[in-house]
Amino acid sequence: MTRGIIVDSTARLTQQDIEELSAHCVVRTVDLTVRVGEEDRPDSDWTPQEVCDGLRNGQRVSTSMPEPHAFTQALEELTSAGVDDVLILTLSGALSGTAESARAAAASSPIPAEVVDSLTLSAGLLGAVRVAAHTSGVVLGAAAKEVEQWCQGNTRVAFIPESLDWLRAGGRIGAASALLGKTLSIVPVLGLSDGRVVARTKVRTRSKAVAKLADFVKDSCELLSGHGPVDIVVVHSEQDIDSANVAARDLVDAVAEVVDSLGAKVQARLETRVASTVVTGHVGPGTVGVFVQSRPGG
Repeated sequence: MTRGIIVDSTARLTQQDIEELSAHCVVRTVDLTVRVGEEDRPDSDWTPQEVCDGLRNGQRVSTSMPEPHAFTQALEELTSAGVDDVLILTLSGALSGTAESARAAAASSPIPAEVVDSLTLSAGLLGAVRVAAHTSGVVLGAAAKEVEQWCQGNTRVAFIPESLDWLRAGGRIGAASALLGKTLSIVPVLGLSDGRVVARTKVRTRSKAVAKLADFVKDSCELLSGHGPVDIVVVHSEQDIDSANVAARDLVDAVAEVVDSLGAKVQARLETRVASTVVTGHVGPGTVGVFVQSRPGG
């Protein structure tokens, strides 16, 4: 049996990711669309720098979900490649209609296909893809359920936006929350709950917010370590970690200290990744966050 996996572009798979996943399955990516000013391009055709510059220069940045035919095309490609069934993984349905487009395509798929709303995005969605790849020997329905359960309990995220204005503009948080953060110079630490953006806590400075993220990492590692090794992914919105803001670099250092302090109690792996341009279009430049999740396959 050969399993196909379709994932939307907010997972931001690298070529190395695809090569690792190909040992277990056949992968296809479906792009969302990003508009900067008057120009539309697929998510993967924009660089993080272009989107960040557009936002900072006052250009309107918006995103749109893939139409069902984009998933249909990916399903047809996988069918031609000889896969037996397909798992389709999407970013949170509370943030995008991508899962609905995927379900419309799956309903008429030439081979069995199941859609999983990951309730997350970015590195969380990448983690879900890795779980899906390791279920390639499991019956499709059971595999989908396993991925769903992992998404519900084995990946946690917290992040700090540089400004709440972009989240407010995209309707991801209420106007009152954005105003509160702006007028009182409060830095919110945000996260996801049931796929929706929620406030975890609020502090007065970004340095204190970074410290809260480090505490979040420590608590999450201890919570998830019973499931085996843990992956910690620091995500930022800039082109690379060297061009990211001080908060991003401070967070990497703070998380590395947390990993050292945990010692042999937790097998933790730390990496940094860039958010997809879709995510950056909503959270804005200067955003930094961290995902903590159990590692599939040990």
